[in-house]
Amino acid sequence: MTRAEPARPVKHSRALRRLGTTAAVIALLAVGATIVGTAPTDDEVIAPFENVGTIGETVEGRETRVLVTGIRTTTSLTASYAFTALDATTEGTWVIVDTVITPRVNSVGLSNSELRIGEYLFRATDIQPSPSLLLFPFGPDLPVTGSVIFEIPDFALESADARNATVVYQSRTVSTLDDVPTVRLDLTTAESFDTVELEAALVEDHG
Repeated sequence: MTRAEPARPVKHSRALRRLGTTAAVIALLAVGATIVGTAPTDDEVIAPFENVGTIGETVEGRETRVLVTGIRTTTSLTASYAFTALDATTEGTWVIVDTVITPRVNSVGLSNSELRIGEYLFRATDIQPSPSLLLFPFGPDLPVTGSVIFEIPDFALESADARNATVVYQSRTVSTLDDVPTVRLDLTTAESFDTVELEAALVEDHG
């Protein structure tokens, strides 16, 4: 009777080593995929930091302090301009964010301010009379009362995302990695008017 030779363990151990190496590579690739997947996008890397607050709360940024005092909506805006004796009226769906802005360093204009509703972004309109919060000549530490105004489509105001809208207050010269005031808004709580007459921004009287 012939005795069977014992199996040689060399090939088996090599197979195990190859299997272990393969598993290690897969694990490293999985970790790499996780790191890539959770890393910020290029836009997020270069975007300003957003200091987030709510209505009635003073929110700090490097250039300004912001206090939102109310929200209004309307389908008709009327404005009087210094260069004409006539009033201008425009129809649409408008969101009016009443705001007190206090420049911290220099005079700033918030012409790059944005209203975000879900995946949609709306830039502030320059329809209001001058001086306005988009471009005003007042100096640092002088609180200025005015409004930032956005024209939006009806579906955006009626969407579920309108409950979690945000306004980002930023100037035309906001820089990479700067910080900007951002205020959360529930647009469903806005007071609705048939028409709103726009007024120029005013320096608050502390006398």
